[in-house]
Amino acid sequence: MDITEGLQEYLRRKLPDAQCLEVKNLCRQAYGASRETFTFDVHWNERGEQKEMGLVLRRDPPTGLLDHITRETEFRILRSLEGCGVPAPKALWCENNPDVLERPFIIMERKDGFVTPAFQLVGGSNEEFRQLIAGDFVSILVRIHNLDWQSCGFDFLGVPAGGPFDYARASIVKWEKILQEVSLEPDLILTEALLWLKANMPPCEEICLVHGDYKSDNIMYNDKGIVAVFDWEMASLGDPHDDLGWVCMQYYAVDGLLNGMLDREWFLHRYEETSGRRVNLSAVKFWQVFSNLKMAAITLTGLHRYVSGASQKNVLAVLPLLMAKLHRDIIELLEF
Repeated sequence: MDITEGLQEYLRRKLPDAQCLEVKNLCRQAYGASRETFTFDVHWNERGEQKEMGLVLRRDPPTGLLDHITRETEFRILRSLEGCGVPAPKALWCENNPDVLERPFIIMERKDGFVTPAFQLVGGSNEEFRQLIAGDFVSILVRIHNLDWQSCGFDFLGVPAGGPFDYARASIVKWEKILQEVSLEPDLILTEALLWLKANMPPCEEICLVHGDYKSDNIMYNDKGIVAVFDWEMASLGDPHDDLGWVCMQYYAVDGLLNGMLDREWFLHRYEETSGRRVNLSAVKFWQVFSNLKMAAITLTGLHRYVSGASQKNVLAVLPLLMAKLHRDIIELLEF
């Protein structure tokens, strides 16, 4: 199926007043490992006025890394974020009919800016700008955690119930199940990590919106700072330390800086100072170990697809090297 033609037909139905609608400059983007991501422009005439709009298409791949997460969930999260003070792209349409573009997709507005992997943020020529992004990175995470999730309508994500340990317990159960489904061979380090996690669950003292994948690759910035946070598909209601542990994970660290821009001690102190919360270092350690386990499950999912022939992405062949980074972080945290 030609994606450009499919998009034109779809948008002509969604924008009935648009005349001579055309989709131009469709471009597949490298970012977005769990979904196919395309940027494109739409041009049309409406009541004699020429209009245009930049959009983003997020389409399910034939086989994905996060098949348990639906497009509707991501769409509802983005819709709920509107007007809540957290910079995120506006979600416009969600479509599950495979006759349109073969697989489910969402269309959202396109933001103008840059997305930079962690390794490109280190050693840049403008240290002052890197510090600006680092400050915004913490401030926006605080905004996410301070958001009134009830007023913004995030109840559909499911409120942890059954006591203060329910969020940690449910998180372990969920990702252990995924690990069991995709593991290609026994992994003693991950097995030990699971045993440790089950024996050291921290209580969730406050329920907040958790992004679940907060990192430098999932933010867009311009010369004034961060303009958008992307990839909300792993968001949940739970312990804010979950996000702190994810940020502290060494998997995305470069030259000792978390996400290529944050000193760990500075990050946690700045978070405390900005949020007014007391950071529980034991809880951060738990969620950092958990984050490595979760990332291992995602990594092994990709490796499983590659080995089985379900995915032909050559990049997946390097995943065993990435597993070594996760193992090393777990070993250092648990002092094997």
